[in-house]
Amino acid sequence: MTDGGKLRARHLIHVPNTNKAGEQVQVEDIARATAAVIVTCELKGYNSVAVPLMGAFDTGIPAEEAARAIHSEFRSHRGERPIRVLFVARNSDEIDVFEMAIEGLS
Repeated sequence: MTDGGKLRARHLIHVPNTNKAGEQVQVEDIARATAAVIVTCELKGYNSVAVPLMGAFDTGIPAEEAARAIHSEFRSHRGERPIRVLFVARNSDEIDVFEMAIEGLS
């Protein structure tokens, strides 16, 4: 975890997507990374968190699978924190992917 610097966020939670650099990202890696974010929020008392579309890049998995894994982890979480989750998208395609995951489509 680091300071948010010039970002609007106060802190950045850094999580690995794979066990080794350059490895092919799997759905389980995204779920594990998302779970680590949730645990950090619980331990640090963070009420809100913004999560990008992790794992959907050149060596990653399809964006739809990544979005479903991220959303599923938050949906199944029964702890008190985070209260608010923001899914961060870089473009309209990523917005569509997150919306489909939230609505249970695709």
